[in-house]
Amino acid sequence: MIDLPQPSKNAQNLAAIVMAICSDLVPWGGGTLREIFSVYQNQQVDKYRKILVEEIQNYGAGVIDKLNEGQTEFIIPAAYRFFEQVRLGEYEQNLRVLARFIGGSLADGSSVRVPGDVGRFARQLEYLDEYCLRILCAALKLKDKISVTRDPDKVPISSGGLIYHLSEFSPGEAPRIRTCLAILSSRGFLYPDGSMSTGKEEEDYYLSEDARMLSRYLQGGEAK
Repeated sequence: MIDLPQPSKNAQNLAAIVMAICSDLVPWGGGTLREIFSVYQNQQVDKYRKILVEEIQNYGAGVIDKLNEGQTEFIIPAAYRFFEQVRLGEYEQNLRVLARFIGGSLADGSSVRVPGDVGRFARQLEYLDEYCLRILCAALKLKDKISVTRDPDKVPISSGGLIYHLSEFSPGEAPRIRTCLAILSSRGFLYPDGSMSTGKEEEDYYLSEDARMLSRYLQGGEAK
């Protein structure tokens, strides 16, 4: 990684750092198949390099002309983790969410993020399809539809509740919704109720802190 800008006391430019990382990722030629793969990967890296810089800038880091030493030390391994997800063929919507998370981490001076947080978040998102993300968005909106007096932040989430309160879902989608809820629970975005109830037809879930954190990055534009 000869061309890779190294952290120093001098501020580093975000776009230059990401460009250098991308140059380091593109494979060398050698054989027809490898050359074809090289062209494909080069295109993917270039596409997502632009997306990474764009989403980081949208989430606050754009107001910073130069990155300080701590931010540079964070962005280098974080960007490598991002491009590892590109290499694995991650869905574009998830890559955009991951890029926003990196941007939010860079811009938020009140929290201390480390590159491992990016890796953990990437694993939680990994290959979640658009339908599962729709279910999670719907679960986040459910609190505005249901009045819970004892604990307003603890709204029970189930396929039945989503179908009843949100017209975008139909009864025929119940099995698919239940599958997504189970997947989201396994990723740590939901957690099961766990209480016993006679006649209970399905598991209820609640939003985790990770889901509330993710909600900040699910929609495009600047973070609120």
